[in-house]
Amino acid sequence: MNPMRYRGKPRLGTVVELLRVTDYVSDKLGDVRIPFIVLQGSADVVTDPDGSRELYEKANSEDKTFMMHCLERRMKMLR
Repeated sequence: MNPMRYRGKPRLGTVVELLRVTDYVSDKLGDVRIPFIVLQGSADVVTDPDGSRELYEKANSEDKTFMMHCLERRMKMLR
């Protein structure tokens, strides 16, 4: 356990700021014009697959790729 990690309840100001930044970033996705690839695991519990798909759909990049994989079985093989 990391002793520097905050373990309390989320503070209201932190939650409000996270929502504000999320909205800001979502509004700016259309400004993405560089080539990119999104590799997403279908059971990812950290990054919402819908957010990754939104990036792919809204970005104005001409060279972009979105790949959703069931990585759980592959990860077991790597262990």
